[in-house]
Amino acid sequence: RSCTCLFFLESLCWTALWLAPIATFAFVRICAGQEEANPSKLNQGNLYTALAVHHAVTFLGVFFLLLAPAKKADRLFQLTAVPLRLRVIRYLFWFCVMVIKFLLGLTISAAVWNASANMEFINIGREAPEEILGLWRNSNWSANMYTWLILWLTAWWLFISDTAMWFQAGCMFLGVGIVFVQRSCFCCQFILEDALQKIPKRMSKFVFPYTKMLRGEEISEYFPALWDRVVAYMRYEDKCESDGLGSLSFHRGRGAGLTWEKLSLKTHPLQATHGRDYTMPDFFEHLTLPEVTWRNYCGWPKSLANEDLKWRLYALARGLGLPMPRPFRAPYIPGITVMIPHYGETIILSKSELYDIGANDQSRRSHVQLGGLCKVPVREMVPLIDWLRNRYQDEYRAFVNRMQARGMHIGGVAWDDLQEHQWDKICVWASMRMQTLWRTVEGFCSAYSRALELLVEVQEPGLTKKQCHELVRGKFQVVLAMQRYAQFSDPSKVKDGHRHLAAAEAMLAAFGPWMKIAFIEDEDGENGKRYFASVIDADCPIEQRPGKLPSRRPRYRVELPGFPILGHGKSDNQNCAVIYTRGEVLQMIDCNQEAYFEASLFLPLALQEFSSVRNGRRPGILGFREHIFSDIGLLGRLAADSEYSFGTIIQRTMDWPLQARLHYGHPDMMDKLQVLQQGGVSKATKGLNLSEDVFAGLDLTLRGGWTTYKEYFHVGKGRDMGFMSVLSFFSKVSMGNGEQVITRQWLRLGLTLPLPKFLGIFYTHCGFFLNQCLVNWAIKAFAFMMAIYTVLAPMDLGIGDAAAGLAGSYFGFFYFLFMIVTVLPLLWQVFIEQGVCASLNTILSAMLALSPVFSAFQSKLMGYYFWSTMHYGGAQYIATGRGLATSREGFARLFRYFAATHMHDGMELVLYLFISSTTNYGWAIHAALVFTVIAWLFAPFVFNPRQFEKPSQACQDLRQWLNWMWSTEGGEDDAWLAYSLRLQEVRRNASHAVERLPSGRLLALIVTTGIMVVCGAFYDLLIVERVTLLMPPLAHFLFCVLLSICEGLFGDPDCSVCSYPLLSLTAVALTLLELGMNSWWEATARMVLFHKYICLRYMLEVADGVAARESGGPCLSWLHTACRRWALSWRFLRDLLLGWVLAVICILAAMIPGLSGVHDIFLFRARLNKGRYTRPLREAEGQASRTDSSDSDRSNDSDSDEDLSESGDALVATGSNGFGEASDPLLVFVRRFARGSRQTWKERVPSARKLARGLGPRSRSR
Repeated sequence: RSCTCLFFLESLCWTALWLAPIATFAFVRICAGQEEANPSKLNQGNLYTALAVHHAVTFLGVFFLLLAPAKKADRLFQLTAVPLRLRVIRYLFWFCVMVIKFLLGLTISAAVWNASANMEFINIGREAPEEILGLWRNSNWSANMYTWLILWLTAWWLFISDTAMWFQAGCMFLGVGIVFVQRSCFCCQFILEDALQKIPKRMSKFVFPYTKMLRGEEISEYFPALWDRVVAYMRYEDKCESDGLGSLSFHRGRGAGLTWEKLSLKTHPLQATHGRDYTMPDFFEHLTLPEVTWRNYCGWPKSLANEDLKWRLYALARGLGLPMPRPFRAPYIPGITVMIPHYGETIILSKSELYDIGANDQSRRSHVQLGGLCKVPVREMVPLIDWLRNRYQDEYRAFVNRMQARGMHIGGVAWDDLQEHQWDKICVWASMRMQTLWRTVEGFCSAYSRALELLVEVQEPGLTKKQCHELVRGKFQVVLAMQRYAQFSDPSKVKDGHRHLAAAEAMLAAFGPWMKIAFIEDEDGENGKRYFASVIDADCPIEQRPGKLPSRRPRYRVELPGFPILGHGKSDNQNCAVIYTRGEVLQMIDCNQEAYFEASLFLPLALQEFSSVRNGRRPGILGFREHIFSDIGLLGRLAADSEYSFGTIIQRTMDWPLQARLHYGHPDMMDKLQVLQQGGVSKATKGLNLSEDVFAGLDLTLRGGWTTYKEYFHVGKGRDMGFMSVLSFFSKVSMGNGEQVITRQWLRLGLTLPLPKFLGIFYTHCGFFLNQCLVNWAIKAFAFMMAIYTVLAPMDLGIGDAAAGLAGSYFGFFYFLFMIVTVLPLLWQVFIEQGVCASLNTILSAMLALSPVFSAFQSKLMGYYFWSTMHYGGAQYIATGRGLATSREGFARLFRYFAATHMHDGMELVLYLFISSTTNYGWAIHAALVFTVIAWLFAPFVFNPRQFEKPSQACQDLRQWLNWMWSTEGGEDDAWLAYSLRLQEVRRNASHAVERLPSGRLLALIVTTGIMVVCGAFYDLLIVERVTLLMPPLAHFLFCVLLSICEGLFGDPDCSVCSYPLLSLTAVALTLLELGMNSWWEATARMVLFHKYICLRYMLEVADGVAARESGGPCLSWLHTACRRWALSWRFLRDLLLGWVLAVICILAAMIPGLSGVHDIFLFRARLNKGRYTRPLREAEGQASRTDSSDSDRSNDSDSDEDLSESGDALVATGSNGFGEASDPLLVFVRRFARGSRQTWKERVPSARKLARGLGPRSRSR
């Protein structure tokens, strides 16, 4: 009873707090009336007192409601305490953001106030109660009141839409300031220092704090050997050639050169350097102050040809300038497990994927003479290996030289003439430059393990090589959560399972000591299917199951309580594999990432971050920076720039002082004990947890945990590189955030977190996507405002000039300000890291690449999917794919994907612009709206590869689209009818809470109807005439109702989509006939037509809802059919007109000479068409072959290379893919499957049995 009473009293207090401002405002109005009736000092004093009380109550109420949590019962755990200094900084940050926001709001409010004052009418609330009824009878006052409301509603919408923009601007300035705070505010030192020259001292200080320094220098005695190891590793990655190693390496003895024997990673243990028996590399030479300034801020290049190598060394230098903890010593390093989920992504590229020449393609081949060197075959499409060779010219040259030194001639040989063992090397080289699982596994297994072994050798010099290896093996492992490994051995379930199975075996052979494969398997039991979480390693024996390919027997199996895939697969796969991880730290990695050896040396320092404690708890999630290596092509660069600014300057501010950074899946490290207590590394409810990774951060925050972010450690990451794949990714993220809004985690965050922290989390997650909705709705609201003012101009209401001045002065300025703020973080971050020239070049390149067009299109897409998911649900996982997007998407497919999201709204904006074209609203808002129309309508075609290749192809697209429009059978991909029905049926799952909110079309209908009712221009009409003008066009709807009733009475005739052209023509004819029966006047004609259009648009929404929900059941089936038919007939007409216009524009563009080549260069900086493959690498190969002899002379000791292969280091040292010249029967078996033999699986099983019988005891134990 006491709890019930307390709850009741608490509810009364909250109700009183909400109603107090209303009561005080009523008291103010009473005092104002008394003061007007009897002016006196007493009444005036009462009025001032009432105003003061009202303002105080309102301010205190808002302050308390914002700062006090609503329900303390929702706080399940005590939140992490925040120091007072940090809380002050947070409040100050949001105070500055809100002040700027309100200053702009006051400016816009003043403009609206002045515009309404120019209308010369009494504002609402300024009249006496007895005068209200009289004013409502005044038609001019009523019309002005409606326009006044439109002005204020539009300004209010603008006010609530710009919060995220100012938040991003605040994060940008704060992120720039944090850069200097991290360096102890030594601004001049940071600006003018030579970070590259300080690498030896800083790396000795942070990485080798337990070793002795060289006499007279601040360099560790182990640093020269360590740096030589770093350079050698980069040489093995083909980032530099042997000729360039001298300027990067310490020479053992003055004038001594590096040989292949000295580049070995295994044959020579790391030795300390005693005394001055080395030469400082030219790379670390001291530069003068003008040289440093010119290089840092004017783009003076260092002597590094490879851009990736240059970035990695500069990133190493930048990271060493940041605060770092003292690293763990070797025996006490905590255990870490890297988890990599895999479903069906590419593991390793095959010859057929790199260079597949079919019989049909042979007939289309031609030859072109290049510089008198040789004839290069040219096909209609460039093979992937040719493109990679052209893209990575210096790395391919280094690869050719390295293979030449090993006796394998690849340079100067045509692709068709290469042998299988040569293609094995090339496949691995190409896979290491694409987004493949091999690149990820190789990076983490090799870089992490070798970096830890190196540090153990330095800190524990008494240990042998084997002991160092065993110590590291106990501290580090990679768990590959390969969900479908068991299905790869079943040809009936996975088409190319043998390739994945062979690639998995190759990875186990190459990285066996460090890698395990966890997977989910099932078997038939007595009571149905039984499911197991299993794990295999390189020592598990191969077994043959009936009807399946040979696979390894699991080492451990844990039976699961039932079918484990509850969500979209990835989260369940990770949670099932967690049980096979060891150590107290998990690092979550996607299979499109890679690790760098020089950054892996900071791994003990990163693990030391988990030793920091706040309120007795160490961090639950530790985030790091990502280097986007997939900046290939136009879209790849745009995606890389977006990820670059978010992953640096924005996340830096999210970490401190906002503490709003959560978990984004990769490459975060997680405290295993904490994440297991909250249910796993991710949530697995289908739909609701589409963005499964972020819930680990949400739950950790609600449980009182905290996260942190460090920039000195980084990994590589690949992003989507095609238009469709990039937008599919953002669609998935937007739908995931739409589902997050309705979760209990976000409810509890809003009820329990302090206001500054909650605002930071909100505007970096769901609030960001909600802001995309608001901005795009604001654009449509501006266009509607312009149209309504234009159609009201002939009525002489005196509002056109005021509205035009307001729209031209402020609303257009807002859109361009939004675009500028979006670009500024990238500009500042590039300026800090690469200088003025690089930042200006980045912005100029982004403008030339039409980055604003793509950003506007992407913003509309994110807003659409976020709001549609909140409104209708239906979030689903979208497999984006991360390959090179060079294939051309057809017009019908682009139209089907983006008509509902962009093109329909773009068409409506065109209509609004056409209506408002007779009024001058200023260049700013017209330019903003025209730019938006171009982005929404034409971006899919501008960023579509080979869109304007041939006019005949564009005509073929038109024919395919017309077939799709007229088709009567098939799914969404085959018929317009199925596509439109799907858009209708989505409304069946509409949220009732969202349905209660007035839609924009309803608000527009209310505005036009109100103006039609109160405007004096319609007062002279008869009531019947006024009703007919107010009513929507219903003739065609009545026709559809009559048709549906007749079908119900006399049977359902064959109704197909071919009837919709006739219904569309009928709709136009009946509507024109209905409009012709109305009375028309010149002053009101445009307003009546505009009102009819708004009525029609709103009725379409209502008809879609009635047809989808089928309220009333079978009794009203005739109404459901009529609504569906009426709505689809109008939508068919709209899509037909829109598609024709866009298709004709594409055909005309394809007819422009040279546009196809310009478009190819615009997207890829290369030509994709026949006969236009420029810059082949024959010349580069010729140079490489001419330098082969120098490498051969340099590698006199050929035994060293053999030692590398025999010691298990062949992958790193020689680029072998594990299929090399080994005599192990298992590798022979793997090689046979990996090469895609034409044998069927039934033919392979007997050969695998023979192979298994031929395995010796040693091989079986393996």
